[in-house]
Parts: sequence; structure tokens; C-alpha cells
Amino acid sequence: MRVRGVALILAALAPACTDIPIGDGPRKAVIRRVATEVVLPAHAELVARTQELRDATAALIAAPDPARLAAAQQAWRAARGPWMESLAFRVGPVKDDFYQARLDQWPVDPARIAAEINGSAELTPDYIGGLGANKIGFHAAEVLLFDAAAGDPAVLAALGDGPAAARRRAYLAAVTELLARDAAALYAAWDPARGGFAGRIVDIGGDGPFATVKEASDALVNESIFLAELVVDTKLGKPLGKPSGGDPVVDLVQSAPSDGGIDDMLGNVRGLRAVYLGSRGPQGAADAAGGLGTLVAATSPAIDARVRAELDAAEAALSAVPRPFAGAVASRAAAVEAAWRATHELRLTLATEMVSALGATLSFNDNDGD
Repeated sequence: MRVRGVALILAALAPACTDIPIGDGPRKAVIRRVATEVVLPAHAELVARTQELRDATAALIAAPDPARLAAAQQAWRAARGPWMESLAFRVGPVKDDFYQARLDQWPVDPARIAAEINGSAELTPDYIGGLGANKIGFHAAEVLLFDAAAGDPAVLAALGDGPAAARRRAYLAAVTELLARDAAALYAAWDPARGGFAGRIVDIGGDGPFATVKEASDALVNESIFLAELVVDTKLGKPLGKPSGGDPVVDLVQSAPSDGGIDDMLGNVRGLRAVYLGSRGPQGAADAAGGLGTLVAATSPAIDARVRAELDAAEAALSAVPRPFAGAVASRAAAVEAAWRATHELRLTLATEMVSALGATLSFNDNDGD
């Protein structure tokens, strides 16, 4: 009778248990928030900005002049911003489908680009898209829109009259068209109404990429750390000669033709902040809560405060570096060293204190070769 009574009680409770909604839990809620409030808006902005770049470039190609060149250069910089932010969440399609390589392979291959311009193949987007990642993307457009040594007059002259100029214009048009296409495809892959990765990322143990919620949150943690390492080691450390303890290596300054290196790193820090706060809103926005920082603060308010302070310090130190960045590196400007120290402190706190607070597991760093 006792067994039968227990069975009856369980049977009576079963429907009630089934009807109780199961919440996300704090970690899953963070992942969902980052996907919907950070990743999707950043990729949507990237789509809009790359389309504006494509259109500004088309106007420049139709009638090269200083005003149209300035507009195309500004459009390039504007499109670069959301892309630099998005490097803080390099999970899913951006890696799996090679969008990162197609959009932002560095170093670019100017010699091969020049060879194609001086060649005879029809420079269509499909043809150029098959040449390899270091001949397309942001940096290929950059070398065609900017000239750090000879300036805008040289860019306009190269886009002017003659067969080589016409082919240069065709290459530029194709590269910016490809940028817009790839940005749109990346957004579509995340879009809940199309590729749906924004939903799949929280489909834990189902059709999503993560078997457990911890694996998913660890991925966000690791990508934040990897981006901080990329800034410290590759974008600042290598040009400063840190690996060898020697002289600065100006050739390792990224985005040098546009003098966009500092802007790139500021975009990276904004991306780190967005993932940490769960918002792309302005610093201190009322809704800036719900990212990784929510989980850190629940365990250690002191570590949370330290991360926030070091994000601010890194951004301030980078903003203080004089332009051009390559010149500041060559002259060993004190502000460059200060930026390296500030970002180094941020990286160290993320990789030790934040990891400890979250009980995260560090994974292999794939920054090698970036």
C-alpha cells in the first residue's frame, strides 16, 4: 500500500511539475542577453555601414575627387567600428564559416593586389572573392583608399584615368561589394528569422554548439580574454618590440595606411565592455547590466569593480596615444607604453580574477597568426 500511495502522489504531482516553466538561469540569461543585445545589433550595424561604404566607394569611382574620397574613407572607418567590437564574441559563424578571415585577414598582400590590377582577368566580385583572404576584406579596401606616405593626391591619381586606374577602380568596387555581402551573410547566420544562431547558442544540449551552459559561458569568457591578448600582444606588443625586447617594428602596426590602429583597439575595448555589461549603450547606461559582469558581481563585487575600472583605464590610455600611431611607436612615445600597460592589466585581470570568479575553464588561444 505504501508503494501504491507513493506512486499515486507522484502521478498527481507530475502534471504540475510539467507545467512549471523552467527559467534560463543566470548563465544562460547572460548568453541570451549578449546574443540579442550585443551580437545581433553589432552585426546589424556592420551590415548598414558596409553598405554605406560600398555606396560611397561607388560614388568615388564614378567621379574621383577629394570630397568623394574623404566620404569613402570615413565610410571605411565607420564600418570598421562595429566589426572591431564584434571580435569580442568570435563564436559560431564568424569562425566556422570563415567570415573573420574574409573580412579582416592581416597582413594583406599589396603586391598580389597590384599584380591583379595590372593583369587581364575580369575583376568581378566573384573572381576577386576567390583570390584568397589576404586580397579582400577591410585591409584590401584600405590599401586602395589610403596612402600614408603620399597622401590623398596619390590615391586620387591612382584612381584617375588610364587602364590601370580603371582596373584599380574595378578592384575597389569588387572588394567593397564583397565586404557588404559578407557582412550581410554573417548577420543572416545569427538572425533568428534566418540562420538562427542567436537562438541556437542558447539551445544547450540540443541543436546548439554547446553541450552545457558552462561551455557556452566559458566561450564568452575565453573570447574576451583572447581579444584582450590580441590587443596587448599583437596590436601593441609586437610593434613595440616586446617579444624580442628590442627596437620597435613599425611594419607590424595594423591598419597603418588609414592610421586606424588606435581606433581598432578602441573598438576592441568597446566590444569587451559590451560583452561584460551586456549592452552596447554608452558607458554608464542605465540598462548596462546583464553581461558577464552580472555573474562576476554576484561572486565578487570587488573583482567586478576592478574589471570596470580597468576597461575605463584601457580606453583612456589608448585615447591618449598621439597620431599617427606608427609615428608614436617609432618614437617610443610614453603614451604607447602606458597603453600597453593599461591593456596588459586588463588582460591579466580577465584571465585570472574574472576566470576565478566565474569558475571558467580556459581554452586554447587561436590568436597565433593574427
